[in-house]
Amino acid sequence: MTSDQKFAAVAFTFEAGLGLIAILLGRWFGHDPLATVDLGRPLSELLTAGLWGMAAALPLLLGLVLVDRQPGLFVEFKQSVAKVVLPLFDGLSLVEISLISAAAGVGEEILFRGLVQGGLTAWFDHPVGWLPAVLVAAIVFGICHRLNTTYAVLATVIGVYLGWLFHQTNELVVPIVAHAFYDFVAILYLRRHADRPS
Repeated sequence: MTSDQKFAAVAFTFEAGLGLIAILLGRWFGHDPLATVDLGRPLSELLTAGLWGMAAALPLLLGLVLVDRQPGLFVEFKQSVAKVVLPLFDGLSLVEISLISAAAGVGEEILFRGLVQGGLTAWFDHPVGWLPAVLVAAIVFGICHRLNTTYAVLATVIGVYLGWLFHQTNELVVPIVAHAFYDFVAILYLRRHADRPS
């Protein structure tokens, strides 16, 4: 097994493991992070939720391209991506990148949206209790993605968006697919364009 394959296996296991930890913590705290996921429903409904998730990733991808194409802005973010994130994915195949992206979408969304946001929304038990729940989950999401301050802030904004999606659809599949699709396309885009002269 090459070092790239080892990284892919570790990354996949870590990201998927976040979902498993969220499910176990949910049992401990009495909140099922998968409460809105019904895999027994018709396939057409699951496909529709998946398509909504892919469509919901488009504004995030547009935002990434806009950030990437602004010379002199978000320099710290771009440097962190180029020096820390992209080298991890350089030798990986499309299949490996897609598996890691899928695991990140599933694991992180079960944890941050399903467990943290869903649990806090139930705990606040108020018509607007979802709002602080979205904000708390997004801030924790941003902190967990902190390579530098700019990266953490942008991750928090993405977390707010994914949390809003979850609230609006009451459907965890939508932010899962949006997150996974965004990660996959973003990695491919940045591998190709990150070193482009500004």
